[in-house]
Amino acid sequence: MDPSLSFLPKRRRVQFYLLDCCNGLLLSRNWDQPYGVKNFDYVVCNPATKKWVVVPAAVWSCEVRITRLGFHPTVSSHFHVFELASAGANMEGQGTRIQAVGIYSSKAGVWTHQVVWDSPISINRLFEKPIFQQDAAFIVSVMS
Repeated sequence: MDPSLSFLPKRRRVQFYLLDCCNGLLLSRNWDQPYGVKNFDYVVCNPATKKWVVVPAAVWSCEVRITRLGFHPTVSSHFHVFELASAGANMEGQGTRIQAVGIYSSKAGVWTHQVVWDSPISINRLFEKPIFQQDAAFIVSVMS
């Protein structure tokens, strides 16, 4: 396995951030030159097989606070990327208030959902990492 991820496409990258991992897959955010908030995409890769795929940022991606990866190899060979859009910090400053979620499906090859809630939910920083099971993401939230 190549820990430097040198198998990823060579591009004029300004920033490369590893965001998440799930069952052997890695999710990163990559900014292109010129640097800009809206000038990025995601890459999901498998370091063991050296396979990778670019996931384009959605229209709303610049509003995203938390991005997570969901992959369960015993259920499907497809993955999901979850973008949780922020409504600001919660009152206690211990977490993030989430107003919307976007979901990318590698099976469909597109962002398939964007759900906006009437009232934001609060996610405690200790529990920001969802549990992915049976093609669903479970996140611990608290009353807003």
